[in-house]
Amino acid sequence: MPEVDAAPIELRSLRDRVEPTLPDDPRWALRGAWEQINLARNGADFAPGGYERQVIAIDPEQETLKLYRVFANGAYVAAGEFRVEVMPNGDLELRVDEKLPHLFLKEPFTIDGVEVVPPVEPIAMTRRWLLADGVLQIGDRRFTRIDRDAFESVSRGTTAASESIDRGGFAASSEVIQDADPPAAVDFFGTSIVGRHICFVVDVSGSMAGPRLEAALTELARSINALPADRLFYVLFFSGSTLVLEDRWTRASPSLKRKFIAKLAGIEAQGGTEPVSALEHAFRRLAPVPDEIHFMTDGLIPVTTAGRLRDLNSGRVRTVIHTYAFGESASEPMLREIAADHGGQYRFVPQ
Repeated sequence: MPEVDAAPIELRSLRDRVEPTLPDDPRWALRGAWEQINLARNGADFAPGGYERQVIAIDPEQETLKLYRVFANGAYVAAGEFRVEVMPNGDLELRVDEKLPHLFLKEPFTIDGVEVVPPVEPIAMTRRWLLADGVLQIGDRRFTRIDRDAFESVSRGTTAASESIDRGGFAASSEVIQDADPPAAVDFFGTSIVGRHICFVVDVSGSMAGPRLEAALTELARSINALPADRLFYVLFFSGSTLVLEDRWTRASPSLKRKFIAKLAGIEAQGGTEPVSALEHAFRRLAPVPDEIHFMTDGLIPVTTAGRLRDLNSGRVRTVIHTYAFGESASEPMLREIAADHGGQYRFVPQ
């Protein structure tokens, strides 16, 4: 497993703005989504190299730049969000903000025959920018504008995202599946799994100790084992903190499923019931963003959970969130609300 460099980088202090970014400011024209067109320039810089597709979204007013680099036909996606300052003199300064997500592998690895080259520069750099005849040049990369739907199709790992918009804006549907519909038997506690990128968010707080934890892990293992090989899955365990077993999406091949399921034997129940950090991880650290989340808890979750999820899942194409009250109905009203807000189903699972 490649080593992940998630350590924060020391931030330079933000410079005071001399003038606000206004609609008639030439920098305003950079706002929006862009796709790189000169892909021969796909080497590593502050992000991994060897990619076959790159899209970025720039917001000069909010000073943010989102980046997605796609490798091996979507088998791996490197993503990050950074602070950016677009200068009138033609400079573009990029830097880390510890409040924004970035998680790049720092060791090379090969996936589906494609070598992913780790970053060779720190995430603090200056490039020249030029916008002319509809082409944006940043350093040696050239970009053309794309619409929001095209950008979100890359961020969610599917070119079919625009097809799902007519179904209420939620991503998980049979249209998202590129190759074949999943078998009807693929489910989690009775709720069908139809997404391509499936995230399980599972409560392992102290109240789950004993038979509850055993039952939850057994069901999780059964569901993962049933996934077809063209799906990808990710599991987040939460209590008073968040536990992850892998640093990126796991392809549901027989061998990788067996390896992952074997790790479940080491999961223990302890601590409180705090799911928000796990849900934030799902939306802000995973690339692509999940098109389906299965969120299970047996406890009373914070009253802020539903509101935070509405903030996180506010894109044009939204993640479907299914919810489960496991053995206890203390959080049933909020779990029902979350499922209704995000196109999912709510279930009470008897112990």
